[in-house]
Amino acid sequence: MIDLARMQMYGEKAGRKYNKVLALGQDAFVPRARGIVWDLRQADKGVIVPLDFGKQIDTHWNLDYIWDNLKHYPDQELVSMLLQGVQYKADLDLQIVLLPHLISFGAGCKLIQKEVMEYAEKGWYSIHDFLPFLPMRNIPRGSTPRTGDASRPRPTSDGGAPRNPVADSVGAPVIPLNVASKGDKDEQKWTPEIKPRVREMMVAIALFRYLAFHTGEQVLIMTDDEKVCFNQVRF
Repeated sequence: MIDLARMQMYGEKAGRKYNKVLALGQDAFVPRARGIVWDLRQADKGVIVPLDFGKQIDTHWNLDYIWDNLKHYPDQELVSMLLQGVQYKADLDLQIVLLPHLISFGAGCKLIQKEVMEYAEKGWYSIHDFLPFLPMRNIPRGSTPRTGDASRPRPTSDGGAPRNPVADSVGAPVIPLNVASKGDKDEQKWTPEIKPRVREMMVAIALFRYLAFHTGEQVLIMTDDEKVCFNQVRF
């Protein structure tokens, strides 16, 4: 399926010491295999098939419960992504794009590896010793210092890579995932997220305290870092 000689030729140009991006177009595939996303997860058994995008996602969530309780929920796009998998809304070319990790990856390497292993044990991630899909692109990982605790850098993912203009082997541009997902000024793909500011939270607390005073109820406030929330969502 893959033109190995051509892939090897481009691979030699993408040595890590040069921090280059390996970007291959459809010319990396033999003609009969072009224009298809291939599922290689059983390649070690000699099974290579087109990826089934209509297959029910593998998840620990109760999909029947979600549908029964949210089938009339106003945001049906959200419901469909919970049931069928998240879509980035990124109309990207069928390219093989292998991006080097960020330089900051070194500082958080052990923590990132520990996180991946923990999520794999929970069934949220899958680990492969070969490329599970083709064409595909990887998301570079890195880390950033955690405020007040430099010994535990926070893992990051760079959906904006590549940061500099890159073209694949047929000259087509490699568009960053974040850019393709956002769309241009004439195409708003996502509803902007609205985050409450501190003063808005203070107003809400003041109102609830007033109600609590007159009803004799307590006001309880709790915050938590939902660090594993989105790792459970299937893509």
